[in-house]
Amino acid sequence: MTDFTWTNGLGTNVWEANGNWNAAGWPDDITDTAIFDGTSSNTNCNTTGNLTIFKISSTASYTATITLGGNLATTDSPFSINLVAGKLDTSTSNYSLTTTGNLTCRNLTGNASAITCRGLAVTVGTYSATSGVTTVGNSGFSVSGTFIHNNGTINFNNTNTTNFIPQWQDVYNVTLSGSGYVILQKVTNILGDLTINGTGPNAVFYPYYDSVTVLGITTINNAGLYLDNSNLTLNELAGTGLLDVKNNVLTFNKLTSTNLTIKVEPEGYVINSGQNARKPLTLPYMKPMKLPMLNIPCKWVSGT
Repeated sequence: MTDFTWTNGLGTNVWEANGNWNAAGWPDDITDTAIFDGTSSNTNCNTTGNLTIFKISSTASYTATITLGGNLATTDSPFSINLVAGKLDTSTSNYSLTTTGNLTCRNLTGNASAITCRGLAVTVGTYSATSGVTTVGNSGFSVSGTFIHNNGTINFNNTNTTNFIPQWQDVYNVTLSGSGYVILQKVTNILGDLTINGTGPNAVFYPYYDSVTVLGITTINNAGLYLDNSNLTLNELAGTGLLDVKNNVLTFNKLTSTNLTIKVEPEGYVINSGQNARKPLTLPYMKPMKLPMLNIPCKWVSGT
């Protein structure tokens, strides 16, 4: 295991250069750590090929940019990449960034590249997202600064409960492919599609205390969407899973599923705004609901 500190001694700003690090060679092994302390050098660093290393770390003194010119994978956990004040740029081409642990940085810029990490946190600065897929695991996704979605997809592949916190900013496509809860906080709109492809009974998308609008298609495939203390507006609703309206209001414009179960608890309310509503229909243990005039079957299961 070797620690390499960035010095840019040759002045070329190239990662793969003997003389740009304090030790002979450069970090290119799964046991190597790349350190950017900002004291030895606070200059940009560019990779030129594919790398698999142990981790990247920095101090608050390093404020420059690391730009990928190839795929990068890191194997440490829990923090595989930790740039306290630095920037990470994957936009040069369609290069992938894969970490076993968490990815934390002040600024992150993607393009069509794939980003995969245990958790992603962008502090203070900007996450200009990849137009491809950003996949996060159990440590979740949070942006404290500016989020630019670039029509990309955020995919949650978590096995435990995790948080999704884009700080009152719009996101584009959101996908759940894991087996754990995803708690959505501080978002206004999902401009693309919401797809919940769960792999178990605990695969649930859970908006929490916010009003959320999904402008694309919401599909629930053998998973769940729980609505509790949040208002949710869906343009189109499809799938074969469970939508549990425990509290507040679910509004949808179009229902295209014949197998979706909509469970309405005593404090829940469902409105189909896309068609003329009937007079409210009262079911046992249920609050009055405005039901759609539908030509397709849909199961309504009363709460307890």
